[in-house]
Amino acid sequence: MSKKGKIENEELKTDNEIEMDLHLYESIQEVFEFELEKIFKNIATKYGKEYLFNQEDLMSFYKKMKLEFSFKKSQSINSKQKDNEDLPDEIRCLARIWSNGYMDKNTFGGRCARKKIINTEFCRQHNVHLVHGRYDKPPSKVVKGFFIRQNDPSQTLENDEDEEN
Repeated sequence: MSKKGKIENEELKTDNEIEMDLHLYESIQEVFEFELEKIFKNIATKYGKEYLFNQEDLMSFYKKMKLEFSFKKSQSINSKQKDNEDLPDEIRCLARIWSNGYMDKNTFGGRCARKKIINTEFCRQHNVHLVHGRYDKPPSKVVKGFFIRQNDPSQTLENDEDEEN
């Protein structure tokens, strides 16, 4: 490959150390985002009303969170994590967790019980993947919709918008 079209005359490398030309990388990214918009449109059509979000909410959420799509088996809370719930708030991770969809008046989910990494606000996992947002901030419309739907299956996007007006 020629050095032309590469960032600072270096090739882009992915996590798997694959060398890639800048133009190829940008083309893949463009196609991915185009296809992602179509996927989000289908998801919003199928589930948006039920979970209180639309296509724009999903795209905004994706761009804000820089989500990486990967799958791994969920793990149950181990005894070490249960012990961490006694950590002082100053050293606990600030991530919101699903917590079996727990929702109370203005509380959505729970707070991560893990210890923060030094000089950060989150544990190792939530420094990489902060799907449900910060525990000390209101959740995004998408995240809030999942909690509301989990707790009250009769809720729809129209019901939520009526309450706002």
